[in-house]
Amino acid sequence: MWTRGMLKKNAKENLKQYFWMALGVSAVAFLLDGTEEGVYVDYSGAIEGFVNFMTIFLESGYDTGTILLMSIGLVVICVAIGLCLNMLVYSMLCGPILVGKHMFYLRARQGDVRFGNLFSSFRDGRYTSIAKTMFFHHLYIALWGLLFVIPGIAKNMEYFLVPYLIAENPKLSWKRASEISSRTMDGEKWNLFVLQLSFLGWYILGALCCCVGTYAVQPYEHATYAEFYTCMRAKMMALGITDEAELSGEYEVIG
Repeated sequence: MWTRGMLKKNAKENLKQYFWMALGVSAVAFLLDGTEEGVYVDYSGAIEGFVNFMTIFLESGYDTGTILLMSIGLVVICVAIGLCLNMLVYSMLCGPILVGKHMFYLRARQGDVRFGNLFSSFRDGRYTSIAKTMFFHHLYIALWGLLFVIPGIAKNMEYFLVPYLIAENPKLSWKRASEISSRTMDGEKWNLFVLQLSFLGWYILGALCCCVGTYAVQPYEHATYAEFYTCMRAKMMALGITDEAELSGEYEVIG
């Protein structure tokens, strides 16, 4: 049974060997993938358009019903366009970078500390498969996010392991990776949520240091999540959810 203290202690011990490399990897990943772990939908453009649209038509003399219907239509269109653009950028760059970042931390804890692991998704013919899988991963969570905050957070927890699974075996389909993550995270979602919240104090402290300190927290956080995945990996093996052959890519599950 894992504990937050155990995960963080292991992360700190491992980071002593590669902290500065990890700091560089996290900084570059953050610049290339500003969404970090959290998938988001930006509604600001839709809200601004809605306000402007309402203002114009209230001054034009149209009846209230017409204004409301047209405004709702505008919001839907703006959200749809923003979501499509968000997913396109994510699947082409952010998703593969996220997978590469996880690959770096997973391999670093085993002694393979190479900056180039951050860009592993773009080598050996992996890119297309990873980009496709991460596109569907992002789309699914984003659609749940449209149901407001709590459903989006719950699905984020449920499928938290997907990028790690893809980092291990890029051949895994999105459906299969999601199934493994969902079954493994059963009973673990609240624990993960609390683990994520435990870094909030560190980020607040880092923000007080002209925000520079927040960058120093990221390696610690990501190394801890790598430890978390390692524990979940052991769980999925013990429960027979998957096996070493599947995760290593010795055979591919179609689905």
